[in-house]
Amino acid sequence: MIVNFTSVVVLLPLRNWVTFLRTTIFYRISPLDHTVSLHKMVGMTLFVFSLLHSGGQIGNAVHISDTSNLTIPEVVFTRQADIGWVFGLAPVTGVALVAILLIMVVAARPCVRRRGHFQVFYWTHKLYFLYFLVCIIHAKHFWKWMVLPAAIFCVDKMVTYIRRSGGTKITSVCLLPSEVTQLNILKPPGFTYRPGDYVHIKIPAIAKYEYHPFTISSAPEKGDHFSVHIRSAGNWTNSLREYLLTHFTDPATNRAVKQLSRGRHSSMWQGARTSMVSYFPHTKTRWRRLDVHLMTGIIFHRFKAGEVTCPNCNFSWCPAPRGLVNLRKVDFVWINRDQTNFEWFTALLSKIEREMAKEAALQDAVTMHMFMTDDDDDDDDDDDDDDNNR
Repeated sequence: MIVNFTSVVVLLPLRNWVTFLRTTIFYRISPLDHTVSLHKMVGMTLFVFSLLHSGGQIGNAVHISDTSNLTIPEVVFTRQADIGWVFGLAPVTGVALVAILLIMVVAARPCVRRRGHFQVFYWTHKLYFLYFLVCIIHAKHFWKWMVLPAAIFCVDKMVTYIRRSGGTKITSVCLLPSEVTQLNILKPPGFTYRPGDYVHIKIPAIAKYEYHPFTISSAPEKGDHFSVHIRSAGNWTNSLREYLLTHFTDPATNRAVKQLSRGRHSSMWQGARTSMVSYFPHTKTRWRRLDVHLMTGIIFHRFKAGEVTCPNCNFSWCPAPRGLVNLRKVDFVWINRDQTNFEWFTALLSKIEREMAKEAALQDAVTMHMFMTDDDDDDDDDDDDDDNNR
């Protein structure tokens, strides 16, 4: 029963359902923020109990061999014992199930996924379809456990397919300090988002089948484009930066700012092709009702979106956006392990400071708190955190 239960529960951490449940009361009473960890834990539990179940069946095979003319290998690896509800295939399918689980568990280890073999993990995890098919053949009543989770799974896949925004184009890229890459992407037709939302992006030139989630770093009001900022911290992100350095870097400036062709089938600019799944909402924030707002990460762009420039004198200012009747102060908090991670954002922060200095209405309206949490053993300073509080 434990094997049946874990076999179906491991299927349930689904992105669309989890996103929906985050908007309901279930978010408060269930670990929706830990679905990946739950999936791993249930998967390992399934594997362990499958081994225990297999050990018990081997003991049963020994008993059958003692009371018949069959050897243990004949009981386990053939249909001669006639065990099971489909052509006596229970022992054979049991061996197949353990083999499938073993392959999936080994290929899912961090040493495989994070060392340049993500494709191995990706394709071996596709064996789940074969696993459930063999489970139905192996166990007579497994389909009863499978009906509802399978229906939920199919609905989730259908929603993902419907919401898929399809192909789009990277129109420009920029290599920023601290190994950060900015991608400016053309919005697909009908694509809308809110501050804090994220998208799943696939760039076939980097990895043909990999989708990676990134927070949208531009304000929703930004024309027909949106941007993401990607820090090189893994195989895919490092490969992306190396690809841009190789193909789209201006030798004179060493900055990848070349405009990419918008031709959908242009082989010369195949690296600009991008596939994207529609946005997924982040935590909701009722910031318009607050007197003091704590801004973290990308929500800060919402405040900057209302900047106005006079066409005659080029003077720029930031009037209070509509709906900000109660908002009087903003605290911007950013925590990083290393000082270099602040570099790519320095220009925007400095611009905000200058605007506050010249605009009386914005005096002390935005307070910035930057914390560096890296503990430098060579530093004699007792204060481990660098709090640049302005």
